Amino acid sequence: TVYNWFSEFQCGRTFLCDSVKVVHPHLLLSSINVNAMCEMIERDRHITYREIQASLDIDMKAIHTILHDHLSVRKLCSRWIPHEPVFEAQKQAPCQTVDFLSSKNVELMTHCPYSPDLSRNDFFLFPNIKKKMRSERFESPEATVKTFRTLISEVTASEWKKCFENWFEHMQKYINLKGEYFEKQ
Repeated sequence: TVYNWFSEFQCGRTFLCDSVKVVHPHLLLSSINVNAMCEMIERDRHITYREIQASLDIDMKAIHTILHDHLSVRKLCSRWIPHEPVFEAQKQAPCQTVDFLSSKNVELMTHCPYSPDLSRNDFFLFPNIKKKMRSERFESPEATVKTFRTLISEVTASEWKKCFENWFEHMQKYINLKGEYFEKQ
């Protein structure tokens, strides 16, 4: 706008051409940055945009373009994963899980994943512990389990009592409705 140009000339600018930019956008998307970002993600699947920006010194838009257009990854459960899982892997994963659990003599129960008669742990314990552990990074699976056990032990008796009271109320509603599903009644 005229106002901006007036300000530029007031500051001493004497030419109308745009100034030469130090970094060209096409250089930000170079194979060097793409490869570097790919290696960073392979080393740490939990890496953030800010960590990538600090390491490679490129802007957020370039990071987004490289991640989503060039590497075809997306953030899922705080981990960068390939955008399109292999179709065969999608079909085999449930079978492999069932086979593994069967080999460990785990009794498998079939139920709807959002069944109202699920354990209150699914609605009380796990979400609360997940919320507390969300911002932490763990060095090993053992450290994760140790933290999980610590958080479980910190749940007070009154919280457990309230959890099970709510669960029995929930089951009574389910019985009163003769097994029909219900929402927040």
